[in-house]
Amino acid sequence: SPMGNASLLGQSRLNKLVNGRLGAGVHDGVHCLPVPVQDQGGDHLHLGLLDGVPIYQQILRHVKLGIAGGTMAPGDALPSRRVVSALLGVNPNTVQKAYRLLEEEGLIQSHPGAKSCVAADEAARARVRAELLQEQAQQAVAALKRMGLSKEAALELIAQHWEEVP
Repeated sequence: SPMGNASLLGQSRLNKLVNGRLGAGVHDGVHCLPVPVQDQGGDHLHLGLLDGVPIYQQILRHVKLGIAGGTMAPGDALPSRRVVSALLGVNPNTVQKAYRLLEEEGLIQSHPGAKSCVAADEAARARVRAELLQEQAQQAVAALKRMGLSKEAALELIAQHWEEVP
């Protein structure tokens, strides 16, 4: 495989971006493209392209989730821009934009003629994790409020499901 054991896609359940059990096609409204990378458990990882979300933002988020979740560590190689572009069927400039933004945030390093690698240290990992948690919390609260739940009812609902979610 051109990507070796590099795991651009990490493992995350958030936003159904990663799902090691789904094949190509549409699953739960998410367009899934199989990516031939195996995690430590031997499962193939998948990037689901979400309608209405710019692809470069999805790539950014995927890498950030991998860094925040610890599935992508400093020094881990990312697949080349060309490989990601081909796998996702998108313009190489889209992937280039995502990688450039990750470089600007200090999360990856790229060198001409060499693979891009994760460069996020523990401080960057903590920053990205806090950013993603804040974003997810705001989205969850907004959804619960739109459904008319009070703060107390929302907290009770979360408490009921806390132990159920792996």
